[in-house]
Amino acid sequence: MNKKLKSKKNSPKLSLLSFHLTDDILKELIDKKDSSGYTFSNLIVSGVKNPESQIGVYAGSANSYQTFAPLLSKIIKSYHNLNNLKLFKSDWSALKPCTALDEKSKSLILSTRIRVARNVKNYDFSP
Repeated sequence: MNKKLKSKKNSPKLSLLSFHLTDDILKELIDKKDSSGYTFSNLIVSGVKNPESQIGVYAGSANSYQTFAPLLSKIIKSYHNLNNLKLFKSDWSALKPCTALDEKSKSLILSTRIRVARNVKNYDFSP
């Protein structure tokens, strides 16, 4: 395991990368690249430099999730508190505006934020 990550193991606040990157996973993924050329080093550099960050990884493309699945699936399961991670396939055809709220429900909403990022197929994610 990376020496910097290992030395921080006893720190009170560590990234999910720090918890889930084992020597076995490191050996398995160290020389891997996804279809866009994004390397394992690219994936983990943020978490190595900042082991106290919340997650510690950035995927470079949609293919990163398959290429680096031995690590990313553990991080995703841990972050979302999932026992069985199933691949999600989005279906935007059924998307309809949520306008059918009664007045009481509307009054309870103070603000909302919807973030859509990295959503164009066949384009790599931004650095």
